[in-house]
Amino acid sequence: MSVESLRVKQRWLRLSFTMCCTSIEEALKRDTSLANLYALQRQIMDKFGIQDTVQEHILELLLGVETLSGEYEDDFKKRKNTAIK
Repeated sequence: MSVESLRVKQRWLRLSFTMCCTSIEEALKRDTSLANLYALQRQIMDKFGIQDTVQEHILELLLGVETLSGEYEDDFKKRKNTAIK
């Protein structure tokens, strides 16, 4: 998969998370059975799993490109040094 197709999938997952959160919010506003809440929980847990996979693929693709790998490492070191201070 290309980085662009993974980014599209990532955007779709963000939208999906928003829709799941809205469904949970609406379910909590009204009397909802525990079974329905568990179904919503499973949906959002599945989305987190997919999101992790997409993030890993994007990272692998970025680190696979040698020039981007160096930039990523430099950026990571800068952020790490900033966070430590």
